Amino acid sequence: MAHAKTEFELKLVGAARDVMSAPRLPMLDAIAVGAGAFERLVSTYYDSEEGRLAKAGVSLRVREDAGARAIVAKRAPKGAGALLRVESERILASGEDSLQTGVCEIDALISAKSGDLRPIARTTTDRWSRLVEKGGALIEVSAEIGAAQNLIERRTAPIAEVELELLKGDAAALFDLAKDLVTATDARLRPSLTTKLERARAAGAAALGKERQRLRIATDASVGDALASALKGVAVSAIDAADAAADMHDSDAGRRLRVALRRFRAAAETFRTALPEGALEGLAAYAKGLARIVGAARDLDVFIESSLTLADAGPALRARLEDERARAWRRAAEALSGRDFAFFALELLRSAWLEPWRAAAPGRLNAPARPYADERLERARNRLLRRAAHIDFDAPTSLHALRVELKRFRYAAQFFRDLYAPEARKPVFAAMTALQDAFGDINDAVVAQAVAEEVVFGSGPEAARVAGFIAGFRGAEAAATAAAIRARWEAFAGAPAYWRLMEAAAPARPLTDAT
Repeated sequence: MAHAKTEFELKLVGAARDVMSAPRLPMLDAIAVGAGAFERLVSTYYDSEEGRLAKAGVSLRVREDAGARAIVAKRAPKGAGALLRVESERILASGEDSLQTGVCEIDALISAKSGDLRPIARTTTDRWSRLVEKGGALIEVSAEIGAAQNLIERRTAPIAEVELELLKGDAAALFDLAKDLVTATDARLRPSLTTKLERARAAGAAALGKERQRLRIATDASVGDALASALKGVAVSAIDAADAAADMHDSDAGRRLRVALRRFRAAAETFRTALPEGALEGLAAYAKGLARIVGAARDLDVFIESSLTLADAGPALRARLEDERARAWRRAAEALSGRDFAFFALELLRSAWLEPWRAAAPGRLNAPARPYADERLERARNRLLRRAAHIDFDAPTSLHALRVELKRFRYAAQFFRDLYAPEARKPVFAAMTALQDAFGDINDAVVAQAVAEEVVFGSGPEAARVAGFIAGFRGAEAAATAAAIRARWEAFAGAPAYWRLMEAAAPARPLTDAT
């Protein structure tokens, strides 16, 4: 018979020496309930070659612990996302090799294709655990050191993590304890959402790329439901990207992090009229500052890789740019490795999963989302149209304000997209994507011009020549794109405002997760 439980847990990661020091922290001794215990755990994960179980949001493993074997499956409840999971466990009889879990839904998924599941990963960890009490809640604290093996590609990655699992009480205590641990370790431990299986799958990869399921909202969702879904999406994206940006100075991770930070600020603005006053303002202000720091490193990456190659830059200029890039990434990594970011990430997760803002304005936040979405989209579109009326489409630099306004509209449309039928919103989304792509090209060219002009200062005539050529080339590109952008704008402005249409309502459906 399978035993099932719902897990709510937070994870902190760091260097192995910092994780190993957790059992010796005085702050844990002060709140401990009983002694700590050590054990060695070996888990073998199963899936198909194409990741059939992972795509369904299910992980399946055989765990070996002190001679006993158990089949363990985890899945996220619909709409719950990364922190909350349902775990089912069935003890295996001696010699039994069945992968059936005893949970009908998961067993049906396992049996859907005969014989395609195989061992894909193995983790071996030494685990210390201890119970503590915090704010009236009972929490299991564990520290694990070991290795995650990708059995398909024969690669290995280290595991060094502290997990906090809520056993009883208010989940807010979990976040408070995580902040205490960040403080006690001088931020050498930081929040992460990467599972052991994900570490094994990505072992040896240049950057940890993860495909997350997109949380969808039901057609009868409340305003608060829509906000919670938006916050969960940006929280997961930001924390995932920050891992790779901080550890590997990965340029694409920097791009994804900057987008996530922008989406969070857009969510705070989109739902501002429903939220209690100032509810997300502090987090939004921090996100704006962090986006500038990460953006500076990302802009230099793009300039060096795509613009510097246009001119015959000498070694001295390239060396200066590489020096500036290294400094910019160091500033970004320091920001992402510090206590302020760790606290930001934890507060973002708390806001998304515990929804402390909902109780302060229950009338507005528990109201149906569709009328609120209609009103916010109408307002955002009207702002766009007013802004466009004063734009010179032949001047690339004047388009920036319209681009920013379009992004705000786009993010709001994405937050509410599940409330509307796909066929109703498709014309607006298609025109919006084409327009945003053109704006992005213009912005890249304008940013390249700005970077080029900046590197000239104090660098001599050779740098001025190179910078002048790049600025002129990118300026011509921007002008050419701007000349064609008016037609894309007219296509977008002329697309029917789908939220006004009676037939735009999405068909009724329960809350689901989908990619």
